[in-house]
Amino acid sequence: MVYTRRDVRRTLSIGVGVTILLTLAGALFLPALALAALGFIGVVVAAAVVLARGTSRWAYVWAAAITGALWLAATVAYWALWSAAFDFADANKAVPASIQSASNTALIAGVVAFVALIVITLTIHLRSGTLPKAPVPQAA
Repeated sequence: MVYTRRDVRRTLSIGVGVTILLTLAGALFLPALALAALGFIGVVVAAAVVLARGTSRWAYVWAAAITGALWLAATVAYWALWSAAFDFADANKAVPASIQSASNTALIAGVVAFVALIVITLTIHLRSGTLPKAPVPQAA
């Protein structure tokens, strides 16, 4: 099957729209934020699959999947470390330096991974310009 520029851009547009709606719904229903993060990663991976023919497609798929997994892992680690630091502060104890440095590292890793995922998304969007605008008729 030959994918078109419109297919890739429609996949990204619908996915980003649903991600924004789930993020807004997260204000009322917290698990929607997790669905938004997973959905965004899924959309980028799906767009990478339909982006190009050959091996370059799989490079984008792997880059999106690994970056998305790193983003989720860093976010979960940051929340866990923040919770531990909050428990120390709530008990009027000094927060250990190891928790502070690990928390900062997790935060930086999460931000870098999120920015990388956005860059991959924009790259997929721009690379979709090399695809045909309309389906190419195939010979019988």
